[in-house]
Amino acid sequence: MSNFEKRFKEAVRENFDFSADLYDRFEEKHHLFEELASRLVDLMGNSNVRRVLDVGCGSGISTWALYQKYGDGCTFYAIDISEKMLQKAREKYGHRDNIIFVLGDAENLKEYFMEKFDAIFYTASIFLIPNFRKSLKEAFSLLNPGGKVAISFYSGLSDIE
Repeated sequence: MSNFEKRFKEAVRENFDFSADLYDRFEEKHHLFEELASRLVDLMGNSNVRRVLDVGCGSGISTWALYQKYGDGCTFYAIDISEKMLQKAREKYGHRDNIIFVLGDAENLKEYFMEKFDAIFYTASIFLIPNFRKSLKEAFSLLNPGGKVAISFYSGLSDIE
């Protein structure tokens, strides 16, 4: 990992640790991340989904939106690099036995998960992962046959065509 990638990752973690309360207030007002996650499910479809991974779950807003779409019949794993964001997520949604929040690095998904998933979501998080290619490679290796990866991102931040 380059020095830039380390600094970028640390800045993201520090920013989200610092802004967890602001993030929730923004979402309460605009419902942006809830809407993005919900729209990704609508685009992907929701048949035969029993195990879901939410990469870069923040304060759990996207995870909860996925839960609302898929329901109690699924198990949801959610990973984030910010402990403060995960504290918020656990406070709000940790009472559900089928929602598991994991503190970890999205570039190294296979370090945290041995399970296979039917659906993996990056809701407005892919551009915050310095080595997003590695994260995606690991995500695809964690998919069940027929599983899908869904991504929402700000298109102006990438030069990949």
